[in-house]
Formats: sequence, C-alpha cells, structure tokens
Amino acid sequence: MPLSVRPLLIGIREVKSFLADPGALAFALALPLVMVALMLGAFGGETTFSGTAYIVDRDNGARAEQLLEELRSIDGLSVSVLTASEAEDRIDRSAILMYTEIPAGFTAAIDAGDDADLIQYQRGGGGQEGQIVSSMIRGALQSLTVEREVRAQTSRMLSLLEVEVGEADLDQQVQAAVGTIQTSPAVAVETVSPEDDEPAPLAASLFPRIAAWMVLFTVAISAQSFILERRTGTLERLLTTRLTFNELFIGKWLAYFLRG
Repeated sequence: MPLSVRPLLIGIREVKSFLADPGALAFALALPLVMVALMLGAFGGETTFSGTAYIVDRDNGARAEQLLEELRSIDGLSVSVLTASEAEDRIDRSAILMYTEIPAGFTAAIDAGDDADLIQYQRGGGGQEGQIVSSMIRGALQSLTVEREVRAQTSRMLSLLEVEVGEADLDQQVQAAVGTIQTSPAVAVETVSPEDDEPAPLAASLFPRIAAWMVLFTVAISAQSFILERRTGTLERLLTTRLTFNELFIGKWLAYFLRG
C-alpha cells in the first residue's frame, strides 16, 4: 500500500466514527443553532441603545425635576433616582460604574443665570454604557440652559436698544424662540443610506461567528483524543503497526480538518 494513503485512511476512519456518534453530531451541528436561539431570545433582536442613568438629587428643585423629565423623554434611557448612600454603596460594590449628582442650589443657580454644574462619580472609565449616558446627560443639561441663555441675550439687547417689554411678553417670545431652536437647529446632520442597504438580521450576523467558534472549539476538544488514546493503550497499538509517527500525526490532523 503506498505510504501517502495511510494518513488519508486514518482521517477517513476518524470521520466515520464522528458521523456514527449522535452525541458528537448534536454537539457540533445543533449547539450553534441553540446558542443563536438563546442569544436572540436574550437580546430580542434589538440593536438600539438601552441604558440607565443613576441620579442623586440633592437639589429637589424645579430645574432638577425638569432635567429628570428631559432625561426620561430620551428613547432607550431609563432614570433611576437614588439616595446618596445608595449610590455610594452601589459604586463601592461595582454594582454600578457611574452616577450623577445634582448638587444643592442647582435650581437657584440656573434661575440666577449662574453656572450650574453636575457632579459625576465613576469607577474606572465608567464603562461604555456610562459614557453614552454621560453624553446624554450633558445634552439634556445644555437643552435645559438654552432658555436661560436666550432670555439673558434678549434682555441684554432690549437694554441696549432701550426698549421696555413686559415680563409676560418676554416669556412668550423667549419660549417661542427656544421652541424654534429645538425643532429647527442651526446645524443638522442628515443620514443617507443607499436604497439597497438593509440592516442584516441579527440571526444572520450571529450564526456564522458562533458556528465558526464551535468548529474551532470542537476540533480543539477532539484533539485531546491523543491523551485518551494514550491512556487506553490505543495509541501504543497504532505505533506497533507499520505507521510512522509522522503518518499518524498527519492522519489525525487530516481527520480534524475534515470534521471542521
């Protein structure tokens, strides 16, 4: 028998044993499908952001409540109001990685036209979700201070022009201007996608990756058969045949390649 055929015969024998084992087939073929189904059930195919903003409210004023309502109106963002002790305990235990504190005097500072800063406590980098939530909080805070800035600039211009306007009329005009700014910003970003560009289903995206990972995992586990054959004495019996060590190694490698 030609020398080059022996490794191929070893590989074919190993593949036949694999195909005759229902448990091995189920592990190699059915498990990726089960894992994809579990991941789809866990994530529900949802690809949009979903996070929680942990807030400690030491102000308890109207502007603080307005900020909380602004955050609650953001899609995908939920708001959890904690006491200071609860927040400190959770971040110490790494139950959360970031929380934001609304300091006392926050409402008074905004109404007076002074700077009003929030305080963010975080562990490490705050996590990816924490960084996204932090940017959402900054955006909500900026939206909250727009009305104050518009009122201050309008009052300054009216003073320079020596024009007297009643508070009711000023409030009405300021609110109308703020509404215009929020609905029609000066700079807008438009996203345009090709007509044939459709997002791939989550299952179609996950299955190839999980299947490839399972192939590598199965082959790696199967490679331990060298140790099992050494323990059971099968390897010694193979070495007593006319097979060389290189032929045995190539045959085993070929078997794992065909299984993969």
